[in-house]
Amino acid sequence: MLSEDELDGVPLLVFCNKQDVEGALKPEVISEQLGLAGGEKAREWSVRGSCATTGEGLEDGLEWCATFSFTLILRNAHSTAG
Repeated sequence: MLSEDELDGVPLLVFCNKQDVEGALKPEVISEQLGLAGGEKAREWSVRGSCATTGEGLEDGLEWCATFSFTLILRNAHSTAG
């Protein structure tokens, strides 16, 4: 899916849910299995541990998304203004 032309350069946020469950794969393992760690250089990406029932990790992930989106908006505004 990430190789589609329409998604070229689009940032990726992955939530690794169920981090409260014993034996759940850690975000580092999942990023490696998805081929992101050390391999994905065409886009910004983040893999975050989370627990949907408690909300743990959701705020951090959404903050990354908002911060990165704001950075992109500023970068695009700057490039079109000059």
